[in-house]
Amino acid sequence: MANSSMNRYFQQVKRKMESKKEYKGIWIDKNKAIIISVKNGKEEIHKIFSDIEDYRIKGGSGTKFKGGPQDVVQDSKYLEREIHQTKSFFEKVIPEIKNA
Repeated sequence: MANSSMNRYFQQVKRKMESKKEYKGIWIDKNKAIIISVKNGKEEIHKIFSDIEDYRIKGGSGTKFKGGPQDVVQDSKYLEREIHQTKSFFEKVIPEIKNA
């Protein structure tokens, strides 16, 4: 009984996929997005590179003595900049996959 309902489900999914005729896949990280489109049997690969900077926060020096005073590094400005750069990157990627 469960097997026949599963077969019907897969048949419905297959019909929907055949009617669409275009498929897109995406691989994304902080450096780039790779979008693969397949339409009518032809593959197209599109790369979008991000402008997200790789921050190496400097500072935070202390003393050589355990428990001594330490300088605190305020990384909120770096984090805020990274958030804005990530948002800008996603705004470039979304139109490419919107109709998928």
